[in-house]
Amino acid sequence: MSPTLVYPGFWALVPSLGAVLVIMFSRQNLIANLLSQRVFVWLGDRSYSCYLWHWPILIIGSSLGFGDNVLETLALVLLSLLMSMFSYRYIELPFWKGRWSCFSALRVIFASITTIVLLTLLIINFSNLQRAHQAANNAKLQEIYQARADIPIIYPKGCDSWYQSSAVKPCLFGNPEAEKTVVLLGDSVMGQWFSLLPEKFASPMWRVIVLTKSSCPMVEHDIFYSRIGKVYKVCSNWRQEALNTISLIKPDVVFMGSAKSYDFSAEQWRTGTAQVLSFLSQVAGRTIVLPGTPSLTFDGPSCLARGIGGGVFSDSKRNCFVNARAKESMEVAGYLQAETIQYENVSLLDLNELVCPKGICSARNTEGMIVFRDSQHLTDSFVRTLVPDVTNKLGKLGVSYD
Repeated sequence: MSPTLVYPGFWALVPSLGAVLVIMFSRQNLIANLLSQRVFVWLGDRSYSCYLWHWPILIIGSSLGFGDNVLETLALVLLSLLMSMFSYRYIELPFWKGRWSCFSALRVIFASITTIVLLTLLIINFSNLQRAHQAANNAKLQEIYQARADIPIIYPKGCDSWYQSSAVKPCLFGNPEAEKTVVLLGDSVMGQWFSLLPEKFASPMWRVIVLTKSSCPMVEHDIFYSRIGKVYKVCSNWRQEALNTISLIKPDVVFMGSAKSYDFSAEQWRTGTAQVLSFLSQVAGRTIVLPGTPSLTFDGPSCLARGIGGGVFSDSKRNCFVNARAKESMEVAGYLQAETIQYENVSLLDLNELVCPKGICSARNTEGMIVFRDSQHLTDSFVRTLVPDVTNKLGKLGVSYD
């Protein structure tokens, strides 16, 4: 199936109709013989329990960082099956055909609600106590929790309206009357680099203008945004208005970039980027294009938290890094490079080796700095440590701060 299909929707009827057909033809010899096999009967008896257990176990397992590979996913599936067997044997059967089947429906409902409430309160209380204990006694865990909020100032300032609006509202930093202007243009993966700019393009000579919209690539093609379940027209409209705004500002330098994870073909990356760069090359003195950074296959802070001793889900031996994550980013960088060389005043600034040295992406780097605040965005503290390296790279591109 395609990720562009909305659920619930028309295609949700397909598995439902499949179930109807199985029921309709279940009396046919071939189907009846197949479904009457001991394995299918055993699984069918426990199917409702499987239905109830599989989703919460998969979701909770994913939130704890499990399910990153085939073995972990199989382990979660096996756990859901084991829980289904347990609940079928000790809960479903006794109420269905066993010694508790004589209870009235009202008593069963009351007992069920009471049990759910008590278990919920117990889990909440236990979780709160566990978190309080860990936060109070482990500075490392506090650091990990804080990494999630380690974001550039553009977000507390409300510079990014996300999918709610296509209105362009430039965020200004530095001297409003500055002689020179640098613009940060792109999505949230581009926005993570904001703190580099005020460090190098400093007030009072420079002003920094931020034009960002999360999940909106600087590529002239419409995208289907699964989070809202439709084509992201807000992004397309915003992108056009942002470019129009830049044409009025006529900045000295534009830093532009997008995440590498958009579902574009090689041709779409190139043609869509070419349209944007063709425009910027005419209205901006210099344009610097940043390829999207590689990402983790798991949530960085969650993985690090499990490595801290004392927690219920502590896993000190877990390695919070992944190899060979730079391949997709390198491919997209190649598409961008092919377009940037068409213009004298456009350059590619690839910082991915600074993020994932030798293609290895880690939640925490060798200096002990937390690199990722989730699975794909960098912490602002880590970005600030890269100022000297980025300065060196910009110098090689001939970018001037005077």
